[in-house]
Amino acid sequence: MKPESDEMLQFKRELTHFGMEPFTTDADAFRKHLQSLGVVGLRIQDIRLTGYNTIYIEPHLCRSFAEYEALPEDWKLAIRRCCAETDPPLLIRLEDDRILSLSSVEDYEYGEVYYAELDAMQWEGQFDEWWEMRIDEWNPPNCNANVLFGKAVGMKIDGFQMNTTFCSNGELYMTSYALELVSAEPPFERLELTFECYFGYNWITLKKNGAVLELPETQIPALFAGFEDWKDDF
Repeated sequence: MKPESDEMLQFKRELTHFGMEPFTTDADAFRKHLQSLGVVGLRIQDIRLTGYNTIYIEPHLCRSFAEYEALPEDWKLAIRRCCAETDPPLLIRLEDDRILSLSSVEDYEYGEVYYAELDAMQWEGQFDEWWEMRIDEWNPPNCNANVLFGKAVGMKIDGFQMNTTFCSNGELYMTSYALELVSAEPPFERLELTFECYFGYNWITLKKNGAVLELPETQIPALFAGFEDWKDDF
């Protein structure tokens, strides 16, 4: 594998080699781009992480249901929170089978950068020509995102939320964004799937009324099903 120089890390994080356009602090420009994708009103069919969730590496070292059961009670709560800290994008398969790639990361040159694109990445087996290997070979997922963010599956994308703050020069600065979700049929429920930069990683959370949702403990076996053999080989 090629060494990870700063230049190569920047290139990887920009995601431009997948045809994903980077947006920085202009919330209005990014909102217009999201609206241009034509995904409002479509149901979410599946959700998938393309890379590992670092929450399950440190400090919890939890990669299976057996390891989850051995955790102290206060650590178990962290595993059940519907959030992921990862580098590669999150993929959403829509009801028309198009793939929405979403990410929010920190770049060495641009600072916080936001991405959203249709059919830029394959659902699985994505080959990264820069690294000359599949993403899941060098950064394999270690949990089932369809369980972690399971409450969003079947919901419709109802709109977009841009979270901003004022800079010292008085201009608005985008700090995160979210997909606003609504149930496809009664009883209606509203959720937000949010994306923000967190120490250079993509921090993804599923929220209701601003509070992060939690998985029932009964769903933890399904969260790790099929991923228990994951190993950190790099």
